[in-house]
Amino acid sequence: MNILKEQLKEYGIFAYRIVGQTADLRVQSSIYYTDMEIRWLEIKEYIDKKRVKEYVIIDDLDLKKYDKEHLIRTELSKGLTAELAAACIIKLKVK
Repeated sequence: MNILKEQLKEYGIFAYRIVGQTADLRVQSSIYYTDMEIRWLEIKEYIDKKRVKEYVIIDDLDLKKYDKEHLIRTELSKGLTAELAAACIIKLKVK
């Protein structure tokens, strides 16, 4: 989390804008799930627990079968680009 905060700070986004993070459910489950299923369960748990209404999911996994409306899919080798960041802003502003 500290590395993320430092990287965001370089782009003028400060730590107070980070409101939370998902739990790591990989170690808590005795049932076998794929990486994609685990990631979705982590996100869904956070959304439900915090009663989040407006959000974007920024991920390199193809989670569109779980939540196509909120997903911004990145490429692992590129991360969050300026173009994708703009798409995030648009998704959050559209009501």
